[in-house]
Amino acid sequence: MNEKEKKNYELARELRDLVSEWVDKTFNQINVSVFSKLTDGCLFEHIRPLPIDSDVINDFLEYSEDGETVKTIREELKEEELKEGTEEAMDYILLNYKSDIQIYMNENNLRENYPMWNTCFEVRSTYNTDIVDLGQEVGLGVIEGLDDFDLNPALFAMSCGHSFYSAYWIPLYLKVNADAEHIKKFKDVEFGMV
Repeated sequence: MNEKEKKNYELARELRDLVSEWVDKTFNQINVSVFSKLTDGCLFEHIRPLPIDSDVINDFLEYSEDGETVKTIREELKEEELKEGTEEAMDYILLNYKSDIQIYMNENNLRENYPMWNTCFEVRSTYNTDIVDLGQEVGLGVIEGLDDFDLNPALFAMSCGHSFYSAYWIPLYLKVNADAEHIKKFKDVEFGMV
């Protein structure tokens, strides 16, 4: 291991330890079975839908069996706007056809949106909507709407086979603390190995 790799490794470990402490202080770990029991087996009703991005919209336009809707969209928008995936075209489609796309996503299991693991991470009492929204941005799922049980929203992993720290927690921590002085030294750290 050369000097640069050694320094990166040390900084990556330091960042992981910092993030591990932050996760422990910021979230309560709750078993998914608790959420399932509280919702009478209808946990899916409390899971925030995944955001629809341009990849999903393009997939819908290319493969949807709802030919009438796709035909209408193609008639309403210029073909070049669709090909380029302009922001205006995507916004127009989301505004007018969001429910059609969500149905398509659900019917085709385009993206799994259910806890893969038994542990969910409820935001502690210092609940901050930014953490939940940013968590979804980095690929975590969101359980919400359990206020009757005095539970704040919770985050969960929808995938496996990788480091949760490098895939979710570190990117979330860096987003939440983007302007913090103490994380500037981690700016160029490759943390995929932690």
